Amino acid sequence: MPPGAPNPTLVTFGKLVERDIELVVKSKNKVKNQNISILERKALSELQNNPKILIKPADKGGAVVVQNTKDYLTEAYRQLGDSSFYRQLPHNPVETFVEERDSILNRALEKQWITKKQFEFLKVEYPMTPVFYLLPKIHKRLVNPPDRPIVASKNSLNNNLDYAIARHYKEKNHGSAASLRFIGIERLLPIPRGGNIIKQLLRREAFWINELFTVEPFGMNDSHDLTCFL
Repeated sequence: MPPGAPNPTLVTFGKLVERDIELVVKSKNKVKNQNISILERKALSELQNNPKILIKPADKGGAVVVQNTKDYLTEAYRQLGDSSFYRQLPHNPVETFVEERDSILNRALEKQWITKKQFEFLKVEYPMTPVFYLLPKIHKRLVNPPDRPIVASKNSLNNNLDYAIARHYKEKNHGSAASLRFIGIERLLPIPRGGNIIKQLLRREAFWINELFTVEPFGMNDSHDLTCFL
């Protein structure tokens, strides 16, 4: 490979391979004592490798649900095809998002809004693409139950941001992080003919900090920076 910055896609692939190898090694090192018979273990293996069915936990209640793979995929494609919530992208935008995130984090570190330790925690070096899947709502109905869409974002671009916000919320004595809720108050549309999207975001952020009066000790913002308007 020629010298230069590492390719994020190859690095992510390498990490996935390393994880799979670790899982294989762990499985081989497990204690051989089993609490099920050979026939039961064989039956579980056949179920696990049967391409015609999917075994998922229920959305609520902790039940185990066996679904027809064809029906599951049909529902998944139906939901993903709803243009009100999803749209197909011409390319993977993660690299662009990483650049924008790094710009924001570098500025926050330079302005001493966050510490070096917080900076390193928030910066997921090689983020993975979140995984979309469905959980059946059998509490609604047992036959052809509706499905709840889930996006698993572990090790994704914003994974550690969620932890940081929840921890801040708790440290400021706002109560349990489980009660934390987010509401979108504005959608920022793409700037006509291009432009500095970071500066536009910072301007709208400054506007809403002032509008909602959220500077400490009245809110979660520790400062009110207007340099983005210069």
